[in-house]
Amino acid sequence: MSEAAAMVMRLRDKIDELEETVLQLREQLRGPMLSPHLIQMRPQHRIILGMLLAYPGKIISPEQLALAINSKSEDPVRLVAVQIVLIRRFLVPYGAKINNEWGSGYWIRKEDADKLRQLLDRAA
Repeated sequence: MSEAAAMVMRLRDKIDELEETVLQLREQLRGPMLSPHLIQMRPQHRIILGMLLAYPGKIISPEQLALAINSKSEDPVRLVAVQIVLIRRFLVPYGAKINNEWGSGYWIRKEDADKLRQLLDRAA
């Protein structure tokens, strides 16, 4: 075997080793990245997100979401809108979005709901 061929083999072995290391590091990062977000979510955020996840693709009105969090606010629509903004910030790292239908309410796509359920199951 020539010196060049031997060097190519060593480099391929090193690439395989580095790829395996990258995979292991990515796996280690997955768990810790999710936990702080879940811990920091307020109970009312978890309730709102839970309702949206329970009915993917279905529009849920701000009034229904306000009732779910037992809000006594004078302006439940505004209160829920603010909560949705905060929840959306939590979802950014996971690529999931809460959508809104102006004048009707909020909803989450089935694909996003499935993705979030998988993350939540893995964190449990």
